[in-house]
Amino acid sequence: ISFSEISRRDCHFVDHSSHFSERVRDQDGHNICWGFVAASLLEEELCLENRDKCGISLSVLDTMRGNWSLGSNNEMREVEAAINFGLTNGVCQERSAPFVEGSTLICRFLELTRNRGVKCLTEKLKSLYRDYYAKLYNEREQCRQTLPMPAQDMIAYLYQVATISDSLTLREGEAMSALMNSTEEIDYLKRMLIPRSCTENRVNFNARSNRQVKTEMLVTVLNGEIRSNSINSKLNEVRSVLRNGRSLGLGICAKDLKNILNGSLSSNYRLNPLDKKNCGNHAIIVQGMRWNGRRNTCELKTLNSWGENSEINDWLPAKAILSTSFLSVHLE
Repeated sequence: ISFSEISRRDCHFVDHSSHFSERVRDQDGHNICWGFVAASLLEEELCLENRDKCGISLSVLDTMRGNWSLGSNNEMREVEAAINFGLTNGVCQERSAPFVEGSTLICRFLELTRNRGVKCLTEKLKSLYRDYYAKLYNEREQCRQTLPMPAQDMIAYLYQVATISDSLTLREGEAMSALMNSTEEIDYLKRMLIPRSCTENRVNFNARSNRQVKTEMLVTVLNGEIRSNSINSKLNEVRSVLRNGRSLGLGICAKDLKNILNGSLSSNYRLNPLDKKNCGNHAIIVQGMRWNGRRNTCELKTLNSWGENSEINDWLPAKAILSTSFLSVHLE
């Protein structure tokens, strides 16, 4: 695909990266890009409400709490619902409920040898919960709600929690409370990863602001056939939001975008977001636009959740991104 089809006249300089925390985060293969996009757009809203709070990093996990899915078989959710929940109920800072995948030595080793994230913390916590209750059921054959925890089991459990990750910000008693009061593995994850240090210190948004979350489909379906909106139509949508002082989330076919960027997809490319195997449904933030005179092409500034070394990050050809985009979401 030629990246130079967007004219310089239509490519206006905008850069809202100062509205966000500087760190590029990594979802570690969890399919929760929606949570990262929602948290980022809430960071920008916080910055626009109070410039002294620009750069504050909000917790992705706490942003997701109203529609929790981490650790489930289907971790995809809606960005719009997460943003609305955060605006109404507040979100704590990242340091109070950090996303800490891949933080242990064994996780880093497995990442290097397998060349991918391994969901270490999530899987270890689920296993801890599962193993403990399997032991109770097998040894005592009683309902767990009526069982006191033997001292030696309590000590063993707390030791295992302590060795899983030193990044958990749990207070004394929270790990025990999470274990005894959770109804399932997913509930246990939520209780362990969103501690009281988060729930008691949430950042609240201005309730008097009449904000609306707007989601726009960038494709149309006619007679069962998916037709992508024109590049100019998508560009107008992105440019309008950026020039209005805000960034936006874009739903893209990430696998297709990577193949366009490396030249393995030709100009005959046809967007099909329903082709989940080949499309690679994903969500990113677009926070700027510029004309690159050296490359003679319009570029969009992107913020992704695949870590700093991802090929989809920072300034990329606008034509490539827009060709693969099928949905936008932003606050207005």
